[in-house]
Amino acid sequence: MNVRHEAFCLADPWFFDRRREMSADDLAAVPPSPLWTIEESEHWRYLRPPGAALPEQGWAVEISAAPGNAERVLDRVREYCRTRGLHHRHLRSRSIFLDQNAEYPTTGGTGAIATIYPPDNNALDRILDDLSELLTGEPGPDIDGALRCGECPIHVHYGGFTELWTEYGGARVPALRRPSSALEPEHQGPDFAVPGWVRIPDCVAEYTEAPEPPHPVVEVLRHAHGTAVYLAERGSEQVLVEEAWPYTGLDGNGVDAVARLERKHDLFERLAGIPGIPKTHAYLAGQRHYLVREYRPGVALDAWLTRHYPLTRRDCPESDLAAYRKQALSVLAQVDRIVGEAAERGVVLENPHNILVDSTGTVSLTGFDRDETPLRLRLFLPLAPLYHLVPERLRWAAELTERRFSLPAGYADGIAPHSEPAHTELDEPRPDWTLVRKQISEALLACATPNRLDRLFPGDIEQFRVGGATFGTGAAGVLHSLHVAGVGRFPEHEQWLLDAVEGEQPSRAGFYDGSHGIAYVLEEFGYRKAAVHLLAASRALVDQTVGHDLASGLAGIGLTRLHFAATRGDNEFGRQALNIGIRLAEALDTAEPPGATAQAGLLYGWSGPALLFLRLYERTGEPAWLSFADQALERDLEECVPALDGSLPVRDGNRGSRRGAGIGSAGILIVTEQLARYRLDAKAARSLPALRVACRGEFALHPGLLNGRCGLAAGLAFSSTPDRRTQDAIDRHLTRLSWYAVPFRGGLAFPGTRLLRLSADVATGGAGVLRTLSALQDGTELLPFLGPTPRIAH
Repeated sequence: MNVRHEAFCLADPWFFDRRREMSADDLAAVPPSPLWTIEESEHWRYLRPPGAALPEQGWAVEISAAPGNAERVLDRVREYCRTRGLHHRHLRSRSIFLDQNAEYPTTGGTGAIATIYPPDNNALDRILDDLSELLTGEPGPDIDGALRCGECPIHVHYGGFTELWTEYGGARVPALRRPSSALEPEHQGPDFAVPGWVRIPDCVAEYTEAPEPPHPVVEVLRHAHGTAVYLAERGSEQVLVEEAWPYTGLDGNGVDAVARLERKHDLFERLAGIPGIPKTHAYLAGQRHYLVREYRPGVALDAWLTRHYPLTRRDCPESDLAAYRKQALSVLAQVDRIVGEAAERGVVLENPHNILVDSTGTVSLTGFDRDETPLRLRLFLPLAPLYHLVPERLRWAAELTERRFSLPAGYADGIAPHSEPAHTELDEPRPDWTLVRKQISEALLACATPNRLDRLFPGDIEQFRVGGATFGTGAAGVLHSLHVAGVGRFPEHEQWLLDAVEGEQPSRAGFYDGSHGIAYVLEEFGYRKAAVHLLAASRALVDQTVGHDLASGLAGIGLTRLHFAATRGDNEFGRQALNIGIRLAEALDTAEPPGATAQAGLLYGWSGPALLFLRLYERTGEPAWLSFADQALERDLEECVPALDGSLPVRDGNRGSRRGAGIGSAGILIVTEQLARYRLDAKAARSLPALRVACRGEFALHPGLLNGRCGLAAGLAFSSTPDRRTQDAIDRHLTRLSWYAVPFRGGLAFPGTRLLRLSADVATGGAGVLRTLSALQDGTELLPFLGPTPRIAH
């Protein structure tokens, strides 16, 4: 998703959520006539005139507006459509309008406030002429994926008028019908595009020259709604070009992208000449605005921390801590110098966020956003957002930082004043793990919202893309976790899950993000008819799935079918799983080489297919499946690079390395340990020692099972040769769950992605933590298809 998690932090102080509309916030609620047919979806109100008939697809006219003229523009468009009997739609509320014009919308959308559906190209020509007069002088932003027609906020794009769907990449997506009647996915993206078989009408062709950046683009570095950043060529030098669209790309304060870019340009000019402030070359204002400035190599501070922070490595020696302390204090001194020189010019840059560090350790400021957490803490304990959820832990973190890195006495005082720290059961020298698990369960149940239709338990923002019922980030996974941990069954919440899949079929077939994970839980809970119906309903999605992975691809589908074969004694499910296994085995020889972005691990790598191959071996006894498992794990190991501490983390392009379970070493380790039980001489098994070392680091950014510390502990627990160091590392991981624990409604909750908000889900939140503790302490199955977990002493 082209969305930042911060955008989902505006609606609720505790959980990721979309901005939700209020009934008093309605846009144009009165229908144009009682004869019109009115239909409503979550975001749109559709109005169809009497006797109207539309083709399946064609040229649609989209209208944008600015926050200041939205109601006026919509009133004119609605009246025009009423008098001419035109089928149209408009956004239901002003809050949705503002969200869809945000830099990072939480409700999707392109920025249009209304869409008109012309019955043919003659009507299209007439509508464009009429609206250009009707809306003359009205401001409005460009619309993603559409072509602007003149100076007015009028745009066109070719798309579907009625709902047509096809399956693409295992998901159900909007479709267009080719002249041959075959369906193809409709273009989704920021640029205007037309299928090759569509002729562009003359009334549209005259507008097809879109704005271009002032210099040839080398690479798109970032793109959001209304903003973009490019690496470009200016003569013989490379420059950075920042693009902004007027009236859109709104931030949390309603400031549009152009106003922010103008402010940034003004600050760059005021601070010109200060070492660490990039030079500006030009500011160009037109239909879109461009700031051209000096390009400085380097990485953002978060990426620099990922590369250099020493506590992610095992048994970090004092020499490594001292070396890092020197680097970090140098970064801090440079930032303090820039902030001080800026203050002399009347510019306050307290706790700047946009910090760039190059290969020599030289610091630049590339923007002027403020970070709420002191840089003095961020450099040494990168858990910054957590302390907005539990500010009473800030002093504790400051003292830990000063002590662990042997910083000068009083360093903590520059971060936070003395205060009484928050204390949880996890802070005890010997936590009562039964009580801890009870408190986690209480927090999970306390955050349930059975009155909502879109989700039952708050989790990662992924649930707003794939639905709130899924296993990875939705209700199925949380309810299953409560069950396997021995907490119990909750009929009201299970009914919510049944209603959710009955009301709207999942658009994906995968285990963690679609129908198969939900069906697995329904089967486990005894809702066998609903489970098999859900699998049958997703047959077309399965046929279209080509991905190999466990999260959304064939591995998760195959493992689910194999599970159903066992629970039902149904050989047909077993045959389906076998066929999927054969497809994946054949794909091993033709799969694309690893890309720059990390995929290796349990969720998205070849470790998922390897797990299916192992389970097929157990069912059939055919040794070839073990060879396929070994080959699949070797594919994941190709994405690993040896580190100086003897570990084998997964490389992740310029972002450093990954050691977790979902993506990273722990996920590969869990499956390789299981392969080694059957085949000690497997090639992949030679990497076991280094994979184990990768899971022993002292620091992890997240607490979760598939994205953080719990996954590291679980990976070590599967070791076939446990030793004292492994046990100590597991104990350390569990003890340091105290770093993240947040008291919540009498229980203990845990933050999800980037620690910005609490999460209840399996992948990133409290349900995953609960599963980990249950697996390691009781020997229950950590995750479906992994089998019993070796118990640890506690």
